Amino acid sequence: MIRDYRRDNTCRRRVLHRFACTVILCLGTAVSAIAEKPSLSEADIKVLFLFNFTKYVEWPEDVFDSPTAPLIIGFTGDRKLADSLRTLAANKTYKGRPIEIFNEVNVETASGCHILFLSEAGSKNTEALLAPLRSPPGLKVGESDDFTRLGGIIRFNRNDDKVRLEIKTAAVETSRLKLGAKLLGVAAVVRHSP
Repeated sequence: MIRDYRRDNTCRRRVLHRFACTVILCLGTAVSAIAEKPSLSEADIKVLFLFNFTKYVEWPEDVFDSPTAPLIIGFTGDRKLADSLRTLAANKTYKGRPIEIFNEVNVETASGCHILFLSEAGSKNTEALLAPLRSPPGLKVGESDDFTRLGGIIRFNRNDDKVRLEIKTAAVETSRLKLGAKLLGVAAVVRHSP
């Protein structure tokens, strides 16, 4: 039997054309559905960043009391963010450790935090709260303008109506923390000395 290759190629082209049209139609529908979704709020973005720090930051094992001790994230001044992060982190772990969220951290309890977030509302005692975290490796995150100058490691910076990260490399180097390349890749690096 002799095959007509021209007819086979024409048939293949038609099938591929229909498939391509279907893919384009599906993609167009997906893109329009995404466009209709409301964008994330600034608070949602901060919560996602804080949670994702547990994926891209590595703490030395000796900062945990035991192999099953939790990773603790403490907050000052923003209970809503803490509650949102508590919901997001429910049943999630850091290297098999549970993640616990503490509200209203103070000078006495700050040293127990692996991540400490100081909101602008709670930044009145920034220096006092950061002091206990100088010796144990704690990731200090804040949003006040002078946060990295006061010893903070990561600052949320509002720029062009977007939340951006600033990372102070000198503070990272003295913290014993290891920050992943993905985290460093999305942040502006601050090099001024403490």
